[in-house]
Amino acid sequence: IITKWRAQETAVVCVEEGPEWYAALNWAANLNRSALRGGWGCDLTIRYGTCPSYLGGDNVAGCFDPATQTISIIYTGYGYAITLHEVGHALGLGHRAQYCAQSAMAELGCPGQDSLWAIDLQEARANLGMSQPGWGN
Repeated sequence: IITKWRAQETAVVCVEEGPEWYAALNWAANLNRSALRGGWGCDLTIRYGTCPSYLGGDNVAGCFDPATQTISIIYTGYGYAITLHEVGHALGLGHRAQYCAQSAMAELGCPGQDSLWAIDLQEARANLGMSQPGWGN
């Protein structure tokens, strides 16, 4: 997804209609990029299932596997927040060092994790090569 959005192209996200899709759209809208929900030719796949052991296995709420460009969600009922967090990883964002920082990249269960914060968008824009602080190139 990061390659397509760096080139200002539409990213194809393979996901069912629901909160996970709206989390991906939230990133797209806030970064002035476009996403299309599809079933093949995926730039990013979002699914429910387990994570590979090298990404935490069943000890995490969800994961992003850069090798397959797949987000796996383990905890049902938290799909939106987990997808928001894992799309951040797909865009090159890491975890926030401060516990429960106001960020989508905070640990699961922290207040405000179901929102995109200025720090999330600033870092994602930098990773996409977009100008700061506006909407980008």
